[in-house]
Amino acid sequence: MPISNYPFRSTREYPSEKPVVPVAVYNPANGFDYKTWAMIDTGADTTVIPEYIAKALYHNIEHPRVKRDISVGIGGRADVYMHTFSIDILFSDPKGIINPNNVAIKIPKQKFAVSYGLHIIIL
Repeated sequence: MPISNYPFRSTREYPSEKPVVPVAVYNPANGFDYKTWAMIDTGADTTVIPEYIAKALYHNIEHPRVKRDISVGIGGRADVYMHTFSIDILFSDPKGIINPNNVAIKIPKQKFAVSYGLHIIIL
């Protein structure tokens, strides 16, 4: 499915005009996954994952060997910690019915920023 035809929507959990998509986030090191929502931010320079999701997938956020960086956005500066994840954007039909077993778009294993204080993934 081309991303231009994806049925973006708000949800009861995230009632806003901002486009959100259902996702499954994976820790490639252990195979654990976390299903949640992600907000599409066309102005974001990088994908950012909330620390509570990284912890649920057994990442040690501030491990001494983890690269620390600084991210700057509309909310100001934030420390981020680079961890490896893969992300599946799950299929959602035009009525908003999600099929958790059908992947619309795969984002391959790579380093993503992990940040404290977020409540939703930013893609």
